[in-house]
Amino acid sequence: MNKLLYRRSIALVLPLLIFAGLYYPLLGYGIFACMFAAIAISFHNGRYWCGRLCPRGLFFDEFLHGLSRKKQVPSPYKSVPFKMTWMAILMTVMTIQFVLSRGNIYLFGRGLLMILIVTTIIGIFLGIYHKARIWCYFCPIGTMCGWMGRSRNPLNIDGAKCLDCNICLKNCPMGIHAGGYKNLGKVVSGDCTKCGNCIGVCPQNALSL
Repeated sequence: MNKLLYRRSIALVLPLLIFAGLYYPLLGYGIFACMFAAIAISFHNGRYWCGRLCPRGLFFDEFLHGLSRKKQVPSPYKSVPFKMTWMAILMTVMTIQFVLSRGNIYLFGRGLLMILIVTTIIGIFLGIYHKARIWCYFCPIGTMCGWMGRSRNPLNIDGAKCLDCNICLKNCPMGIHAGGYKNLGKVVSGDCTKCGNCIGVCPQNALSL
């Protein structure tokens, strides 16, 4: 399958899931399916799910990137306290939804869908003002995957070839400067989604997976 077609097909899962979920609330449990799949993959390949398989992440890449102002993401969004705060907020909201549902799987499914809709709207607004994938900087699922898979199958960098041209940084949706890791030989950032953008644009072919 053509790479662009593949990415857009995955990206369209998000709006289709939201639309269908309004009529079939049980689709809201898709949040758990994504969470478990992402975490399972992270033990072997870090945040690979985020860069190649996440419907919301690819939706931001394919349909929000052109609208984004592409401004630098403020450092607070990248900080551990901010990520932990968002994780706590969403876990609390999810718990409240579970309690309010009183065991009704349809009500809880609708509650999960509402969480997906609200967080996607937040991601869209912030993505337009900053970078398309700003949500991924503090996404709870992505954060957990980054912590658990930080050193799993990292991006390789040949320090002898790296020219410090910063092209990798300019093309990384997560704002990672791969060249900054050239002395290590591996890009051991928990935010790396293994999207491969930097590999494709490196003029020296210094990067690989």
